[in-house]
Amino acid sequence: NKLLAGGYGGGLRLFNLETKKWEQCYYAKNSLADYKLSLRYMKEMEDGNIYMSTETQNLVKYNYVTGEFTFFPQFQNVSGTSRYFCFDSLYLWLATDDGLIQVSAATMQIIKIWSTDNGLSNNVIYAVIPDNNGHIWVSSNGGLVMLDYTNGVCKKFTEDDGLQGMEFNTASCYKDKLGKIWFGGINGLNMVN
Repeated sequence: NKLLAGGYGGGLRLFNLETKKWEQCYYAKNSLADYKLSLRYMKEMEDGNIYMSTETQNLVKYNYVTGEFTFFPQFQNVSGTSRYFCFDSLYLWLATDDGLIQVSAATMQIIKIWSTDNGLSNNVIYAVIPDNNGHIWVSSNGGLVMLDYTNGVCKKFTEDDGLQGMEFNTASCYKDKLGKIWFGGINGLNMVN
């Protein structure tokens, strides 16, 4: 009966759907004292933890029961900004302003940093989402990329391939029930079948 909201003000708030009033979130003592969180995207996982993409601390995990935050300095060392994330069966994928970070979901250790140096069309990554064929799709400031991470191959798509434009929007992606992937950009939508 409560919605968690976050934004650029640095904090998190709960909206109580019954009372129609905003409430303070529970934070463990001094857990946010040295941090300002500017949120771009958040998702509650099956275990009840909420993961957040932020502009200042990359990925942050929040346990709303204990009020504790977990920070990941290994990701912050690559990029302070995380725009979006997704988990697949093996990996966590972090869309950052400095490339795509491939992380072991089991250990939270970095496996690889994908960038223009190894095939991406741009290092500013807006969204990342797996397809049903074992590939990862990436939207960026330089179009779309289909990443075959097993073989290390990046297939780039541009306006010549029918994209709405080369620039996409942060966290603007969706996979429908049929497995089609949708990306939102500054000039409209693109669908990957």
